[in-house]
Amino acid sequence: MLSLRAARAWGVSPDVYGEWSDTARGLAEASILSDATTNKYGIDIEVARDIEAGFDVDFVTDYSEEAVRSATKSRFGDKGLPPGMSPIVTLNQRSLERRRATKEAKGPS
Repeated sequence: MLSLRAARAWGVSPDVYGEWSDTARGLAEASILSDATTNKYGIDIEVARDIEAGFDVDFVTDYSEEAVRSATKSRFGDKGLPPGMSPIVTLNQRSLERRRATKEAKGPS
């Protein structure tokens, strides 16, 4: 059953999945198991549901999330994304060049 789930998750037929290397299949199946046993924050589900567990929380700004919100509002207004539509987010070339130049200016860490 795990191999069928992995094949479906990776968008290939079970026959094609069976042709993958042992390493590739193992990694795909480990990914499926990890997704099934952890929450969206990467915390083991058993621990996440333990009322006695304590959690530290910090907040960071995810600028890709903000870019999606802004682009969605700009293009679709308050209605949000139409059904079935999903954003595809890529880092634009100017941003990549700026990041590369900044890292080069700082030198080795």
